[in-house]
Amino acid sequence: MTHGEKKTPDKRVVRTKKAIRMAFSELFAEKDLNDITVKDLSDRANINRKTFYNYYSGIYQVVEELERDLVGNFEIALDGLDLKEALENPRTIFDRIDAIILADPEFYENFFTADENFDLISKMTSLIKERSKKTICSQIGLTEETADVALEFVISGMVSAYQMWFRTGRRAPLASVSGIVGNLCANGLNGVV
Repeated sequence: MTHGEKKTPDKRVVRTKKAIRMAFSELFAEKDLNDITVKDLSDRANINRKTFYNYYSGIYQVVEELERDLVGNFEIALDGLDLKEALENPRTIFDRIDAIILADPEFYENFFTADENFDLISKMTSLIKERSKKTICSQIGLTEETADVALEFVISGMVSAYQMWFRTGRRAPLASVSGIVGNLCANGLNGVV
């Protein structure tokens, strides 16, 4: 392999880590984060604890990796996006977010419906807000104070709308819910009246 080539990940590693991630999301929806043990996670993922420790030092390392992945996925959704244009056509950004959620809906459902783990969800939404603020301030020219209020309103509203969608059994198509949220973001309540 020459310098600069990426090594293809071992499919067994990918499968095992995906099983751990899914098991964690299921347990996260059922229990407080502090009550999830490596044994619980290993049993749910159908692996032994030694296998778990081949990849992670403990539960909080899984949490850190998930935080990075979730925030990274949101950054990917924003990457290369002209925010001025996205405000005129919010479907652009929501189509990207929808694609991320629909790539692993069971994981996101477990994550978004975990009431007892509000602190972790709050921490991740705060990270997303912080990472989005610089882009919004530079592309749209908002002050930091205005960006803080706008991001709090928009991202908290988005998270609540996705939580509602999952809690109601995903009855409506996600694109429909995202369309409403996007319209609200761009046009306020007048956009849906």
